Amino acid sequence: MSIRGLILDLNGTLYFKERVIEGASEVIARLRAEGYSLRFMTNTDSKTRMQLHELICSYGLDLPIQEIFSAAQVTFDYLKKNKYSYTGLLPKALEPEFSELERDEINPDCVLIGENREGINYSSLDRFFRHIMNGAELIVMQPGRHYFLADGPHLDTGAIAAMFEYASGHQGQVMAKPSSNFFNRMLSDMRLKGSEVVVVGDDVETDMIGASKIGARSILVRTGKYQSADEYLSAIKPSQVIDSIADLPKALEHI
Repeated sequence: MSIRGLILDLNGTLYFKERVIEGASEVIARLRAEGYSLRFMTNTDSKTRMQLHELICSYGLDLPIQEIFSAAQVTFDYLKKNKYSYTGLLPKALEPEFSELERDEINPDCVLIGENREGINYSSLDRFFRHIMNGAELIVMQPGRHYFLADGPHLDTGAIAAMFEYASGHQGQVMAKPSSNFFNRMLSDMRLKGSEVVVVGDDVETDMIGASKIGARSILVRTGKYQSADEYLSAIKPSQVIDSIADLPKALEHI
């Protein structure tokens, strides 16, 4: 079946350390001109969709806000759909957007783990752990171990979530990639099947595995989080490996 759409990772694929990767803007323009449906994904959980859009535009990438899908967005929708009350590490920037949901520090339906460094201390972590042990669902906004900014690597949400999983013995419900629900939401928005889409990203554990869950082909870029030989260290193999997003148009001719 022919390729009709692409789902592209943002950080590490189109930009890295707060700078656009060479050729990214030109490739996006070319893909649009060739008629591909495009969606852009990120596991960033510390910003709203609007804040992400403003940040991306400040880098020099012109992406429509409705094409951007984030960890924060799918987490809010999940809690609202299930009518969950919550406690946990909600990122400060998301508080206004989540204000219509019920925050319950006594008997919450779930413990939400996101990037909120200010909320981390022994007392708060222990309290969240006890809620999980009492039956609250562990909600992990995204499973990243670390991410990169201009000044280097930083501890990410998944590392904190792993502590709760280890301590409680309960597996967290992941909201963003590689969750199949996250990828299926983008497919639904594109009105395409997984077999009609190519997923492009820098992370085998999230981008390539996510692609495999929806039956999509995938292309791994050697930028961002990519480390030498990443494509050989996972049971899930990308359809192709390219040096950067600049090589994507040529790769699509042979996928």
